[in-house]
Amino acid sequence: MPDKPLKRTELFIKARALDALLALSGGRPPYDLRPLRVGPADKLLFVRLHRIGDSLVTTPLLKAVKDQTGAQVHVLADRRNHFVFRTLPFVDAVHLYRGGLRGMAAVRRLCRRGGYTAIIDTHDQVSATVSFMVALSGIPARLGLSRDNDRLFTHVVPRLDPATTHVMDRIMRLAELLSIAPRAGHVNVHYPL
Repeated sequence: MPDKPLKRTELFIKARALDALLALSGGRPPYDLRPLRVGPADKLLFVRLHRIGDSLVTTPLLKAVKDQTGAQVHVLADRRNHFVFRTLPFVDAVHLYRGGLRGMAAVRRLCRRGGYTAIIDTHDQVSATVSFMVALSGIPARLGLSRDNDRLFTHVVPRLDPATTHVMDRIMRLAELLSIAPRAGHVNVHYPL
């Protein structure tokens, strides 16, 4: 288990770096209010790091995107959750983020060389690491929930109130940015047993 003072120091440094990134990015951009139209020729990179449970609640979005658009669904995951996505038939590729500056440089290369139409931050809370990935990606369309870092995105959708809305429903809001209307009653976790 990591040393708690070192972890607190790391989180403090990441938070200050994110503050600097947001300050340098200026005011809020003029968001593109039109949903993206994606189809089989498009490649989409969904970012989901960290916890297994959070990965599982992202699966309804991934399945809806694949089923309704036919686009290539790629997931950027880390060592703690990549196996969740590797077993899903509606995920075309899983890329492993290894952490640190080398890992961030590898993600930047992936984004710049991957031919992606959009990068989608599927995190419900602001992640400094993911914010830097989005900002440095070079991908023309950057989608996410409206939060404190939303100036990094080209397309945002309002984040629903966590006190009254399940995290799966909050994440499914991202589908609206891709012209997808989730089918009522079909928002379920997908994982083969």
